[in-house]
Amino acid sequence: MPNRKKTKFPKPTLVQTRPRKFANPEEIKQIDQLWSKSQDNYICSKCPYTTTYRNRVRAHCRSVHMGIPRKYKGNEKGYFVCDKCGKEFTSNRGFRMHMLSKHLNQFPYHCHECSKGFMSVSSHRDHMNMHAGVALQCLGCEALFYTEYGLKRHLLRKHPELL
Repeated sequence: MPNRKKTKFPKPTLVQTRPRKFANPEEIKQIDQLWSKSQDNYICSKCPYTTTYRNRVRAHCRSVHMGIPRKYKGNEKGYFVCDKCGKEFTSNRGFRMHMLSKHLNQFPYHCHECSKGFMSVSSHRDHMNMHAGVALQCLGCEALFYTEYGLKRHLLRKHPELL
Protein backbone atom coordinates (compact mmCIF):
# COMPACT_ATOMS: atom_id res chain seq x y z
CA MET A 1 0.00 0.00 0.00
CA PRO A 2 1.32 3.44 -0.83
CA ASN A 3 2.21 5.82 1.95
CA ARG A 4 -0.45 8.37 2.63
CA LYS A 5 -0.84 11.27 4.94
CA LYS A 6 -3.33 10.56 7.70
CA THR A 7 -5.49 13.41 8.85
CA LYS A 8 -6.85 13.52 12.37
CA PHE A 9 -10.53 14.41 12.58
CA PRO A 10 -12.48 15.39 15.65
CA LYS A 11 -14.44 12.54 17.19
CA PRO A 12 -17.96 12.37 15.78
CA THR A 13 -20.65 13.42 18.18
CA LEU A 14 -22.99 10.75 19.42
CA VAL A 15 -26.51 11.96 18.82
CA GLN A 16 -28.58 9.65 20.98
CA THR A 17 -27.64 7.33 23.83
CA ARG A 18 -29.68 4.86 25.85
CA PRO A 19 -28.88 3.52 29.32
CA ARG A 20 -27.67 -0.08 29.19
CA LYS A 21 -29.80 -2.75 30.81
CA PHE A 22 -27.87 -5.23 32.93
CA ALA A 23 -29.04 -8.72 33.78
CA ASN A 24 -29.92 -9.78 37.29
CA PRO A 25 -26.74 -11.20 39.01
CA GLU A 26 -28.67 -14.29 40.17
CA GLU A 27 -29.84 -14.91 36.60
CA ILE A 28 -26.24 -14.70 35.35
CA LYS A 29 -25.15 -17.30 37.94
CA GLN A 30 -27.90 -19.67 36.78
CA ILE A 31 -26.96 -19.16 33.14
CA ASP A 32 -23.25 -19.65 33.80
CA GLN A 33 -23.95 -23.06 35.37
CA LEU A 34 -25.38 -24.27 32.04
CA TRP A 35 -22.22 -23.96 29.96
CA SER A 36 -18.47 -24.61 30.14
CA LYS A 37 -15.34 -23.55 28.28
CA SER A 38 -13.11 -25.97 26.42
CA GLN A 39 -10.02 -24.40 24.82
CA ASP A 40 -11.49 -21.78 22.44
CA ASN A 41 -15.10 -23.03 22.49
CA TYR A 42 -18.01 -22.44 24.82
CA ILE A 43 -20.15 -25.58 25.17
CA CYS A 44 -23.74 -25.90 26.36
CA SER A 45 -24.01 -28.66 28.97
CA LYS A 46 -27.64 -29.45 28.10
CA CYS A 47 -27.36 -29.89 24.30
CA PRO A 48 -24.68 -30.08 21.56
CA TYR A 49 -24.58 -26.29 20.99
CA THR A 50 -21.03 -24.84 20.78
CA THR A 51 -19.73 -21.41 19.89
CA THR A 52 -16.55 -19.36 20.15
CA TYR A 53 -18.39 -16.45 21.84
CA ARG A 54 -19.38 -16.42 25.51
CA ASN A 55 -22.28 -13.99 24.97
CA ARG A 56 -23.80 -16.33 22.37
CA VAL A 57 -23.75 -19.39 24.64
CA ARG A 58 -25.28 -17.26 27.42
CA ALA A 59 -28.06 -16.05 25.08
CA HIS A 60 -28.62 -19.65 23.95
CA CYS A 61 -28.94 -20.92 27.54
CA ARG A 62 -31.29 -18.05 28.49
CA SER A 63 -33.66 -18.54 25.58
CA VAL A 64 -33.54 -22.31 24.97
CA HIS A 65 -33.03 -23.85 28.42
CA MET A 66 -34.34 -21.20 30.82
CA GLY A 67 -37.27 -20.10 28.65
CA ILE A 68 -36.42 -16.39 28.89
CA PRO A 69 -37.35 -14.90 25.49
CA ARG A 70 -34.92 -12.72 23.60
CA LYS A 71 -35.76 -9.06 23.11
CA TYR A 72 -36.90 -9.63 19.52
CA LYS A 73 -38.03 -13.07 18.46
CA GLY A 74 -37.05 -14.29 15.04
CA ASN A 75 -39.29 -16.13 12.59
CA GLU A 76 -39.33 -19.92 12.17
CA LYS A 77 -35.98 -19.78 10.30
CA GLY A 78 -34.42 -17.83 13.16
CA TYR A 79 -34.35 -14.55 11.23
CA PHE A 80 -35.41 -11.17 12.58
CA VAL A 81 -38.03 -9.78 10.22
CA CYS A 82 -38.79 -6.08 9.70
CA ASP A 83 -42.55 -5.63 9.97
CA LYS A 84 -42.40 -2.48 7.80
CA CYS A 85 -40.61 -3.83 4.71
CA GLY A 86 -40.25 -7.60 5.26
CA LYS A 87 -36.44 -7.65 5.11
CA GLU A 88 -34.88 -10.53 7.09
CA PHE A 89 -31.83 -10.27 9.34
CA THR A 90 -29.72 -12.98 10.96
CA SER A 91 -28.82 -10.78 13.95
CA ASN A 92 -30.68 -8.54 16.34
CA ARG A 93 -28.01 -5.86 15.84
CA GLY A 94 -28.53 -5.81 12.07
CA PHE A 95 -32.28 -5.57 12.59
CA ARG A 96 -31.94 -2.63 15.02
CA MET A 97 -29.51 -0.78 12.73
CA HIS A 98 -31.91 -1.28 9.81
CA MET A 99 -34.87 0.07 11.80
CA LEU A 100 -32.93 3.13 12.96
CA SER A 101 -31.42 4.04 9.61
CA LYS A 102 -34.10 3.04 7.09
CA HIS A 103 -37.40 3.60 8.89
CA LEU A 104 -36.71 6.02 11.74
CA ASN A 105 -34.00 8.02 9.93
CA GLN A 106 -31.85 8.15 13.07
CA PHE A 107 -28.06 8.01 12.81
CA PRO A 108 -25.66 8.17 15.76
CA TYR A 109 -22.90 9.91 13.75
CA HIS A 110 -23.22 12.94 11.46
CA CYS A 111 -20.87 14.71 9.06
CA HIS A 112 -20.07 18.24 10.27
CA GLU A 113 -19.81 19.50 6.68
CA CYS A 114 -22.85 18.06 4.90
CA SER A 115 -24.97 16.62 7.78
CA LYS A 116 -25.12 13.14 6.24
CA GLY A 117 -25.82 10.44 8.86
CA PHE A 118 -23.83 7.24 9.51
CA MET A 119 -24.41 4.14 11.61
CA SER A 120 -20.73 3.45 12.43
CA VAL A 121 -17.59 5.38 13.33
CA SER A 122 -15.70 3.77 10.47
CA SER A 123 -18.20 4.79 7.78
CA HIS A 124 -18.21 8.32 9.24
CA ARG A 125 -14.39 8.40 9.16
CA ASP A 126 -14.29 7.18 5.55
CA HIS A 127 -16.78 9.89 4.57
CA MET A 128 -14.71 12.56 6.32
CA ASN A 129 -11.65 11.36 4.39
CA MET A 130 -13.56 12.17 1.21
CA HIS A 131 -14.21 15.76 2.39
CA ALA A 132 -10.57 16.14 3.41
CA GLY A 133 -9.34 14.84 0.06
CA VAL A 134 -7.46 11.94 1.64
CA ALA A 135 -7.38 9.29 -1.08
CA LEU A 136 -5.53 6.07 -1.79
CA GLN A 137 -4.18 5.59 -5.30
CA CYS A 138 -3.97 2.22 -7.01
CA LEU A 139 -0.42 1.10 -7.86
CA GLY A 140 -1.60 -0.49 -11.13
CA CYS A 141 -3.54 2.47 -12.51
CA GLU A 142 -4.50 5.98 -11.49
CA ALA A 143 -7.79 5.12 -9.77
CA LEU A 144 -8.43 6.85 -6.43
CA PHE A 145 -10.27 5.40 -3.43
CA TYR A 146 -11.42 6.91 -0.16
CA THR A 147 -11.49 3.62 1.75
CA GLU A 148 -8.94 0.83 2.12
CA TYR A 149 -11.76 -1.62 1.43
CA GLY A 150 -12.49 0.07 -1.91
CA LEU A 151 -8.84 -0.07 -2.95
CA LYS A 152 -8.48 -3.71 -1.86
CA ARG A 153 -11.65 -4.72 -3.76
CA HIS A 154 -10.33 -2.92 -6.86
CA LEU A 155 -6.96 -4.66 -6.60
CA LEU A 156 -8.61 -8.08 -6.27
CA ARG A 157 -10.77 -7.50 -9.34
CA LYS A 158 -8.45 -5.54 -11.67
CA HIS A 159 -4.87 -6.21 -10.52
CA PRO A 160 -4.67 -9.52 -8.58
CA GLU A 161 -0.99 -9.80 -9.52
CA LEU A 162 -0.20 -6.81 -7.28
CA LEU A 163 -1.44 -8.52 -4.12
